[in-house]
Amino acid sequence: MPLKRTTITRRSAMSLLATAGLLSALPSVGLADTKSDLSSAKERLAEAQKELDAIATEYEALSEEQSQTLDELNAIEKKVRSVKKRIKRIEKELASKQETLALSVSEEYKDGSRGVVDLLLRSSSVEELISNFYYYGKITQEQADLIEDVKGTRERYVEQMTELELQQVALEEVSKTQEEQLESMRDKQYEAQELIDGLDKQVRRLIAKQDAELLAAQEEAEQARIQREEAARRAAEEAAAKEAAAKEAAEKEAAAREAAATEAAAKEAAAKEAAEKAAAAQEEAKQRERYGDDKESSDVAGESKQDDEAAQAGVEAEGSVDEDVVTGSLDAVIESCMSTPSPGGGLCAGWCSNVMINAGYGFVDGNANDMYSWFCHSSDRADLRPGMAVAVSTHPHTSAGRIYGHIGMYIGDNTVMDNVGFIRSMSLDEWCDYYGATVPVRWGWLNDIVLV
Repeated sequence: MPLKRTTITRRSAMSLLATAGLLSALPSVGLADTKSDLSSAKERLAEAQKELDAIATEYEALSEEQSQTLDELNAIEKKVRSVKKRIKRIEKELASKQETLALSVSEEYKDGSRGVVDLLLRSSSVEELISNFYYYGKITQEQADLIEDVKGTRERYVEQMTELELQQVALEEVSKTQEEQLESMRDKQYEAQELIDGLDKQVRRLIAKQDAELLAAQEEAEQARIQREEAARRAAEEAAAKEAAAKEAAEKEAAAREAAATEAAAKEAAAKEAAEKAAAAQEEAKQRERYGDDKESSDVAGESKQDDEAAQAGVEAEGSVDEDVVTGSLDAVIESCMSTPSPGGGLCAGWCSNVMINAGYGFVDGNANDMYSWFCHSSDRADLRPGMAVAVSTHPHTSAGRIYGHIGMYIGDNTVMDNVGFIRSMSLDEWCDYYGATVPVRWGWLNDIVLV
């Protein structure tokens, strides 16, 4: 009888081996070692994933701290710009007061007014002006009060400007330190991710090895079972054949004994007939014909048949612009947003860089969290302009998002375009609500190119 092959799976292998009591008979080297290596690899993978999660949590916390620092730095920068505008107004006011002072002096000293005015105009500072007036000894109390008022106003704004600049420098140092810490954490994240990727490959390789060993052991056990059943079938057939032969021999022997008994009875009857005086030869012949020709025969046959079939199957097997800034065309960037295709899933920053390249403004380096740190400094909607990048340095919705953040392009009309494996458009409000769960959404000009 031909042997029938069956389909083997890891689950069926374990079940059949356990049922057949063969698991304990498997070699200690091989499957046992593979299971131990697999268990160890899974433990190391779990530890590495736990470490990566801890780093991601720490990274999120530090990102929030840096975001607060950027808020403070942004507020200081606004104050600095405001004070600069005030200083320009004060300078105009100072010029006006100097002109008023010069006219006052000219009126008071009509006889020598030309020399005094010339001296006044040649004075390079308020201090030199005061010194010159005291030199002439002609300053009135009202004029001295006017000069002191101008001097005090100037000194107050100078002190305020100095204080703001010191605060700005201090915050820039804090931001720089935080960015270095974030960079160090990103390096740790990259290392942990590489370790996880390597361990994941090792786990899959060990699982495949274990499956192969289990299937080989089950195949061997299945072949042994079939051989045992075939041997049992043959033994049963042999026993049945022996039993049939024995039965046939017994039947033949019984038939022989019966024939012998019949023959003996016939002889006895013949002797009895011979002994009888009144038996004639014809009667004797009739008696012999009646008892001497009996014959019996019997046939014995036996057969047995046994069939065995086994089958198993299974299959087991993701506004205004400063004069010193660089400017670019808003229309070119918006058109590039509409025509630049997706470079693939997980490449949101790559798509934004391609948009700038296709618009003619060159490559933008870094991941989304880098662009967030380098270019996106404001979270004030009053500062948002079409063509700006809109980004977060981290978000909780994906493992990659926790490490690298996400970025898109604001095209105006409360609409953001971004790459999520395909190019999509969604409202700014929805975008901010979804991605701004950990740090505030910020915006700014990529490569500091202001689009007009």
